[in-house]
Amino acid sequence: MVVTTETRPRADARPRNAVRRRAAGSRVSFWFAVPCLAIFAGVIAYPTLQGMYYAFTDWTGLGSDIHFNGIDNFVKLFSSPEAPEALGHTLLIAACVTIIQNALGLLLAVGLHSKIRSRNVLRTLLFAPVVMTPVIVGSVWQFIFVPG
Repeated sequence: MVVTTETRPRADARPRNAVRRRAAGSRVSFWFAVPCLAIFAGVIAYPTLQGMYYAFTDWTGLGSDIHFNGIDNFVKLFSSPEAPEALGHTLLIAACVTIIQNALGLLLAVGLHSKIRSRNVLRTLLFAPVVMTPVIVGSVWQFIFVPG
């Protein structure tokens, strides 16, 4: 008994070379990254650079009078006797807030995961603001746009 296997002839399509494939992939990757980079530039980079610029000026934040004064602001800061105390208060507040937030989050997670009777009430109270916000916004827009 003879078993034969039929094979198809090879296709004549030319495979794209690796350089063209990589170039096409990088263009697609670039265009996928553009929206994220634009949001980053608008929300993070621009305000940071603007704040760095204002640090070297005498702008008060209220008027339109801006004059470049170099590092005078930093010289005043580091020569001020109140600066170490202010830095200590800032670090103390940051540490306390971090500890309190983590403790409350842990207590909330334990409460939501435990078998206590009020677990469902706790879940409802936690999730209610998430549900109520779109409802209230929708009601306000309906009040604005629906006549009478």
